[in-house]
Amino acid sequence: AEIIAAKGAVDVGQACVVARGQALTIEGLPGTDWMLRSLLVPGKSASTPRTDPAEGMLSDPIGWAADWLTGDPEPSPAGQTQGPVRDPALPGGGILVKMSKPGQDRRVDLPAIGPATLRLAALCGLEGVVIEAGGVMVLERDEVTRLADELGLFLWVRA
Repeated sequence: AEIIAAKGAVDVGQACVVARGQALTIEGLPGTDWMLRSLLVPGKSASTPRTDPAEGMLSDPIGWAADWLTGDPEPSPAGQTQGPVRDPALPGGGILVKMSKPGQDRRVDLPAIGPATLRLAALCGLEGVVIEAGGVMVLERDEVTRLADELGLFLWVRA
């Protein structure tokens, strides 16, 4: 919460991932999904390694946007490393914290999470998601609750 409050003063970011007291990644202009994907590296059997999460943005912006909006990979079954995996250089676990910035005009830009956010959080090996009560819109609330249980993530609505 302190990280988001500090970044909010300069009008940047509504989310961060923390693990063991360390900020692993902080949301910027590309958004929460991009931020979460920055925790991933190609799996051992990935056919086309992608070193830059924004790769292809300039050469194929429409395709990149479509992939970004719909390309949330499902978590792989245990033992498979076909898709992206959590960067082993990072500390394990962690939580996604999503909240509005101090003084944010919620009529224009309300922070949101949905099923894709939970799937990506699980793929990143996070332990859970913390959202601000009354400050974050939960898309498909029942599905988000079901997925949190199914994926073993906690969902904490913090006042």
